[in-house]
Amino acid sequence: MSLGAGARLWTLVDALHVGDPNQARISRLGANSCADTQMLENPPGPAAAERYRAEAMAVDGDTIYLYLPGTGIVTHEFAPTFTCP
Repeated sequence: MSLGAGARLWTLVDALHVGDPNQARISRLGANSCADTQMLENPPGPAAAERYRAEAMAVDGDTIYLYLPGTGIVTHEFAPTFTCP
């Protein structure tokens, strides 16, 4: 969990669904108690079942930092795949 600008609460959760690639889910909870989410699926291949696309997150203001296995720490542009109405 991380607290960002404008009292937004950010979370990163890793998820495993049988038969599907591992996923990392970023959620942003705003003042209206509604969470926008972005799913980050692993690319296909043998490594998809062994790790997650993102394993840690930090937020500084509006900047998101993700730890990507095999890459390191990178900035990330949040692009929700689900938004609140």
